[in-house]
Amino acid sequence: MNKIWVIGLGPGHPDYMLPIAKRKLLQAKRVYGGKRHLETYNMKGDKVQIKIPLFETIEDIKSNYRLNQTAVLVSGDTGFYSFLEMLKEHFSEDELETYPGISSLQYLFSKLNMSYHNAYIGSVHGRAIDDEEFRNYNIMGLLTDKKQGPKELMDKLRKLDLSATLFIGENLSYSTEKITAIHTSEEIERTYSSLCVVVIKFD
Repeated sequence: MNKIWVIGLGPGHPDYMLPIAKRKLLQAKRVYGGKRHLETYNMKGDKVQIKIPLFETIEDIKSNYRLNQTAVLVSGDTGFYSFLEMLKEHFSEDELETYPGISSLQYLFSKLNMSYHNAYIGSVHGRAIDDEEFRNYNIMGLLTDKKQGPKELMDKLRKLDLSATLFIGENLSYSTEKITAIHTSEEIERTYSSLCVVVIKFD
């Protein structure tokens, strides 16, 4: 029986996609992904753009995966705030097979030559983090969104009277990559990408 391959693409550039994930993608007969993913990565199967609302894509996968080896592409790592959790609500463990990728936070920590084994790793993408978490860690790595970006994190740290440096990663792994370091004692003077990755190192 065909399994649904959930493939992590890494931070963005195909160079950072794991070799086994590349091989599986080339073997898939039907590939679901975002528009940018389907245009960027090398594949031979039929391309199906993931639709909103997502249940339409779920139903399409259900109708096709038994007849066609199917792959579902997710940004970053399959196990870190990805589409995998929703797929698990609709398919059994026996129907899914995951191939991990490098998360954008892993990538940013590596660019900073910084370890993260004692860091708080999480996301403010559509969710809030308790104030105490900001006080309990020396390092934090966060995915952000349009409503909670670098400026909002800076405001939060100042409100909590915490001193720290924010390392803001934009367009990570692409030629337009930009990593900016700014301290809470400084003012943010520009608008950052709506989907940034931020590492916070407390003084």
